Amino acid sequence: VPQLVTSENLPEAVRQTQAVSSAGRVAGGIAGGLIVTLLGVGGAFLLDAASFLVSAIGAALIRVDTRSAAGRLPSTNSALREWAKDLSAGVRILCRLHLVLWMSLVAMALNLLLAPIEIILPVLVKQQRGLPPWFFGGLVSSVSLGSIIGALLLGRICRRFAPDKVMIAGGLLVGVGIIGMGWVPTMALPMLMMLLIGFGM
Repeated sequence: VPQLVTSENLPEAVRQTQAVSSAGRVAGGIAGGLIVTLLGVGGAFLLDAASFLVSAIGAALIRVDTRSAAGRLPSTNSALREWAKDLSAGVRILCRLHLVLWMSLVAMALNLLLAPIEIILPVLVKQQRGLPPWFFGGLVSSVSLGSIIGALLLGRICRRFAPDKVMIAGGLLVGVGIIGMGWVPTMALPMLMMLLIGFGM
């Protein structure tokens, strides 16, 4: 994005990009489930491939010079050295800022613990409960919707409660959501639990 717009328009461009990305995550899960229900798995793959083709054509129509100031792309070795330099600088900063370091470690642990959900959800929906594909799409969209709601309310919540308490409460909400996913008396409860997980994240 910084290479496509001027510095004056960069904040608005970033906001629009994030808004479109968030809306796409919410709509994508529902749309994907409905497409699999209507067209089957093969039809869904074909439609997905077609969407990438449309994206590639759209990207090709963007007319902007993204070359470096020197007028050429850096060599592979130079790019790797620059990446290693940036990575090393980032690690040194993390080691100096203990709060940021511990927040990063907690985020890594949460990602590790939440990763199996992506494998468990299809098994829960299809094999254990025999629910339709659109329901799985709804679960995926619920997480994204919960994350958006949480992000919108985070500033207001942090003004009333200490940030460390907010982080602990978010972790508890994620835990409650995961526990609730194992109990599916109705179709609405799993979506509510996934919404809760997204909100806590």
